Amino acid sequence: MAMEARFAARARGRDGTLACVFECPIGERCPGQGGEVRFHATARGFHIAAEDLLGAETLGGTRVRLWRIERVKKGPLWKAKMQVMPQMTFETAEEANQAVEAIRRVARGRHEGPKLVLVLVNPNAGKGHGMRLWRKKVMPVFRRSGIKHRIVETQAKGHAKEVASNLDLVEVGLVMTIGGDGTVFEVLQGLCGRSDWDKACKVGLCPVPAGSGNALSASAGLFDPITAAIAACKGVVQPLDICSVIQPPRRYFSFLSTTFGLIANLDVGTDHMRWMGDARFTVGALKEILGNKVYAGKVWMLPTDVELGAENSTDVPAFLQSGPPCPVFCSAMDTAGETPLNQEPRGMGWKKVEDEFSLFIACNIPYISLDVKMAPRTSLGSSSFNVVRCGNVSKSKRLQVLNSSGGHSERHISLPFVHNEDLRAMHLDPTASKHPTWLVVDGEEVPFAPVFLESHPGLARVVVFPASA
Repeated sequence: MAMEARFAARARGRDGTLACVFECPIGERCPGQGGEVRFHATARGFHIAAEDLLGAETLGGTRVRLWRIERVKKGPLWKAKMQVMPQMTFETAEEANQAVEAIRRVARGRHEGPKLVLVLVNPNAGKGHGMRLWRKKVMPVFRRSGIKHRIVETQAKGHAKEVASNLDLVEVGLVMTIGGDGTVFEVLQGLCGRSDWDKACKVGLCPVPAGSGNALSASAGLFDPITAAIAACKGVVQPLDICSVIQPPRRYFSFLSTTFGLIANLDVGTDHMRWMGDARFTVGALKEILGNKVYAGKVWMLPTDVELGAENSTDVPAFLQSGPPCPVFCSAMDTAGETPLNQEPRGMGWKKVEDEFSLFIACNIPYISLDVKMAPRTSLGSSSFNVVRCGNVSKSKRLQVLNSSGGHSERHISLPFVHNEDLRAMHLDPTASKHPTWLVVDGEEVPFAPVFLESHPGLARVVVFPASA
């Protein structure tokens, strides 16, 4: 049974100072109980449930300021704000400190919050405001919730991967990235590339939107830095599907997308416009559409309802012998040598499409940027990825796709010339394309060669914003 801290206090509100009694559970709580903070006064009483509580801080001596979470709905989005509550004055400084600790324990609730948050700040992401976002937006939330944290400013490309590769899994429970999707991609390569990848991948990821592309932040409901920071303190996580993207002898771990043509050209072809933030993608898209380009390719798709046969190959190539297993790849492809993927996949159930694509993207999560929900029929843990594609359609239809996919809209999926499939695996050969383009995985350029994708359901964990209790 939980114990309670009970102190006499004075809470100052708009209507003056009220004598009141502060009550808060302390010590061990029964599993599943969230608890609440209760205030009783002569004229009134109120309570704050654990899911609405952020934390508290002492103001020196016997004074305590309490902070709660305000959930605000703006259009289709939920965001979080910090709301200050009436200041309390306790009889002694010791009681004030005890009250702050008790409040913070209740705020963590049944999720208990992370052991320690490792904050990776990419100072070059997006418009280069990473450290300022940390100081102005994230750090105040952490201070009021009392969350333990350590901050590392990345020094160069690959630094975030190195940090994740050497992460102390006993100490760290959550990795927060203040940057864009590229920073998350680096962390994922580090975690999945470890010998203890199965344990490392269970460390939660919390992406704070600070880059030019913030797809994972949007897909997790973390649409601004304060919302992301509050979600990190609460520690609510959901499974996140990861894809192996295979180009023998290389393997990448993808949380976002694999694409060539239009979207790839927006990622890589507009890299020199990162200073514009998300606007670079709109400018690049208009340029692509007006150019009326298409990109030839062949793709073999394995739907989610196709079962693997019992004759799975046991011949696992060396570059796949660590990390999550890829049974579909080993069953469908010739794995005898580390050669390019130049053959059709073996087995039943593969659907082949050969076309000139004006749009082709395989999405692992719904959003591809902070406001473009390209694959609304997928989710963080749908156990599949979703291919969205268009053939050689007119400029007006391409503009129609662009106009109906921005602003968190899902209307483009209902257009008759937009196709989408839920897949467990895919083999893509983009090399027949005559127009210049790139092959891009999670916003990062990879060799322009055939590629194989295989989904790993629920491999990783990502922090989400709990919009409601």
